[in-house]
Amino acid sequence: GGTESGASYLVLGGASGSLSLSAAEAKIAGAASYDGVGAALAAMGDVDGDGREDFAVGAPDAGSSAQAGAVYVFFTLPSGSASVTDADVAVTGAASYDRLGLSIFGGDVDGDGLSDLVAGADGEDTAGLGAGAALLWYGPLGASTPDATLIPDAANDDAGTSVGGADLDGNGAVDPLVGAPGNDRGATSAGALFVFGGGGI
Repeated sequence: GGTESGASYLVLGGASGSLSLSAAEAKIAGAASYDGVGAALAAMGDVDGDGREDFAVGAPDAGSSAQAGAVYVFFTLPSGSASVTDADVAVTGAASYDRLGLSIFGGDVDGDGLSDLVAGADGEDTAGLGAGAALLWYGPLGASTPDATLIPDAANDDAGTSVGGADLDGNGAVDPLVGAPGNDRGATSAGALFVFGGGGI
């Protein structure tokens, strides 16, 4: 893929001891130099409804504009040498320096039985320069634009540095969690965790 394009490796279960990544079942390489493929990885659950687990790879420095970022979702198991261009779905950051794909989480946020994609973009600036955000796409990921943008309080919050999720209220839908280490609510740059209710945002 080029200098520091990055890569992700797939190792099948059952491995033990020391194992060289050169022996991995598959290598997924970046498409261009400095893409940063592999900065984030996530088991997604079943995004497309075929009954099998899917997975996603983040590349926060990829994209058609500088460091817009991208997330690549694979519905099928690659083997041998593969590229992010082989992904079944790719979503990209909307603007330069969004850095989409710095973090990734998969879970059923809207409760429809399909997993959804939550991706962090710590440079997204809807709430201000450097505020960051987490972007949400509902499965089966047919749209290029996100279904929701989860934004923090203010500039320099760095929201989306980490993302996660759990069914915290017991309604059967995953509640997205968004880390914002630069948030000032408690004290200057004390950081914060934002919890968004699932069940359809």
